[in-house]
Amino acid sequence: MTGADAVDGAARRLEQLSCGVLPQEYCDGLSQAAWPGRSQILPHPKFARSDSGGSSRLAMYLDGAHTPESMVACASWFADVSRQQAGQQHAHQPPSTDTDGNDHGLSSCNTAARFGTRQPVRVLIFNCMKERDPAVLLPELHKELQ
Repeated sequence: MTGADAVDGAARRLEQLSCGVLPQEYCDGLSQAAWPGRSQILPHPKFARSDSGGSSRLAMYLDGAHTPESMVACASWFADVSRQQAGQQHAHQPPSTDTDGNDHGLSSCNTAARFGTRQPVRVLIFNCMKERDPAVLLPELHKELQ
């Protein structure tokens, strides 16, 4: 590639960006990017489920959210993933109610009791260092998860 080719390529990409179009090579790079600690799910191997392809009854959901705006995005991601996984979970397990519709208190099980059931335990971990105020971050998380 010559210097002129590089300038032409850069000019083409700038023109695309100014029109609100992300160049294909940018899209390709972003689709292959990995950013550990951002929207990352880590299933705990000790609680692996034998009945479903590699999932775990305990998973850590990591996100580096540290501002109110990033907390909204983090909570939205966590809620979306939790709903999707709950839908998959319900599709693969019998209902937890008897023929009379009684759930025998399973819907209100505490976390420790849930390890004995088929329901996964999801733990969201986000970033709240000394200079961040949890009183600012947590309401955003609560709002999004309502």
